[in-house]
Amino acid sequence: MKKTKRGAEAGRSEAQTEEYNDSENSTINTASDADFVAEESNVCDTCPENKDVYDTHTEIIAEERKKTESSITKLEGRRIVDINSFIVQIQQIDDHLPFHCGFKDMVVVKERRIGLNSCITLKCKMCNEKKSLWTNFSNENTMDVNTSAVSGTISTGGGHAQLEEVMSSLDIPCMTYHTFRKYHDRVAEAWKETAAKSMEMAAEEEKREAIKRGDVDSDGVPLLTVVADGCWAKRSYRTNYNSLSGVVSLLIIYYYLSSNCNKTNKLQIS
Repeated sequence: MKKTKRGAEAGRSEAQTEEYNDSENSTINTASDADFVAEESNVCDTCPENKDVYDTHTEIIAEERKKTESSITKLEGRRIVDINSFIVQIQQIDDHLPFHCGFKDMVVVKERRIGLNSCITLKCKMCNEKKSLWTNFSNENTMDVNTSAVSGTISTGGGHAQLEEVMSSLDIPCMTYHTFRKYHDRVAEAWKETAAKSMEMAAEEEKREAIKRGDVDSDGVPLLTVVADGCWAKRSYRTNYNSLSGVVSLLIIYYYLSSNCNKTNKLQIS
């Protein structure tokens, strides 16, 4: 009986020990969980601040991206381009400093047109560097694109309306009427000077030929045979010819014997 009682007490004490150990482990685990929850709650308490900072940073990036996208200019239509100089300019701005960015990193932000010539401004998305490309370059040996276009239009008897029609058909932005008139005045003045020089050279040649033929008066002034004609515009249906617009044509005729054949040379000065 004593052994049985002692065994029961021993079993009871072991059970109490295990129960105590379980309760202690449970207490430790509960404390650890509480600490973890406390740490988790502390992290969560700081989340709103971190979130505000992140949101602010995201908004700044989005705003900068929006500004860049809004500043991008979309070019439409065609342009007249001096292909050689344009390629050289692209090569010069490619791999530019300070970060050795390439032409692929650049976007068009502005175009400034001067008649048929354009200055295209590009901005690098990496370093914000701005570069300019001209569609045409002119020098002392070449005529600029605007003068060439106006000169060609005048030579074919056209004006700004005709040039605008041609450019519209080609989908090329045309120069304004004011720009056309500015270049028209320059071309007309240059033509006037060239025509005056040409007529002066022709008159000197005629003078020499007249002296050779002996066609001079008593004072030694060379005599030239000319045929003259003129016309002017009317304003009031054939009743008054009072317009200030008119033209006079002089046809100078002279004959000389060539070593090979007889020739008749005619020079028209109008």
